Amino acid sequence: MRQYFWLLLLLLLANCSPYVSNLDGLGEQSSFADVDIPDDFEAPEDEIVEDPGPELVIEQPLPISLKNTFAIEDQFFNLARGAALRWDGCVTDKASQGGYNSDTRCGRAFFHPSFADNLNQAFFQCVSDAAKAADYPQPVRVFIKHLGSYNDRLARNSSQLSHHAYARAWDIVNFNLYDKDGKMYRVSTFKRDYKGEQAIFYDEFRSCWRDSLPSSCGPGDREYKGSVGHQASQLGGNSLHNDHLHLAYPLCAGNS
Repeated sequence: MRQYFWLLLLLLLANCSPYVSNLDGLGEQSSFADVDIPDDFEAPEDEIVEDPGPELVIEQPLPISLKNTFAIEDQFFNLARGAALRWDGCVTDKASQGGYNSDTRCGRAFFHPSFADNLNQAFFQCVSDAAKAADYPQPVRVFIKHLGSYNDRLARNSSQLSHHAYARAWDIVNFNLYDKDGKMYRVSTFKRDYKGEQAIFYDEFRSCWRDSLPSSCGPGDREYKGSVGHQASQLGGNSLHNDHLHLAYPLCAGNS
């Protein structure tokens, strides 16, 4: 009888003792930022975002370079609608940096390969031209506050897939221009800030980006201007874009 008593006591103690699995802390020290995205990957309901990145600090001004200003990784990621490249907006020796919903904290974003190439070839040139037209000092770098690029969803108020579903669009909130002395000039894309120098920059940048697209795009093609803004802009828009500029490499531009 005493043997049964001790056996029962041991079982009770075993059930009450804390058992710590080696899996209990899984993920606590990792952001999983470098995990390959599988072929059947689908975006969540909201934009894919990582934890806020580090605050970007550059002690010395960068030399002015109008092309190849994005740090595009050479690895392809298979998203729901095709392959994409990833931009690292934290690389300090590139003139185009940025972060998700932040003016200072950098991060990453996915771009269709052709979109990434056009960004490298034309984006900073358009920023430079727009700054000159608006009488801002010549920027040596730009930090983009954005609301994401890739999101596998329909376009708002539409039954068609958004250009975001193909990683062919990028929602820009602010252009933060830095001159050679490190002084920053913030250019908002909000409709309420469409006045003075900011309005001139806004329209000039959109016009420059439109002109950078292949001639295959024309009236009748979706987003053929390469951007969608607010209605106050000379290039037109709609009320869905009163708080950001939707920059795109539209389907009519092709894949080359």
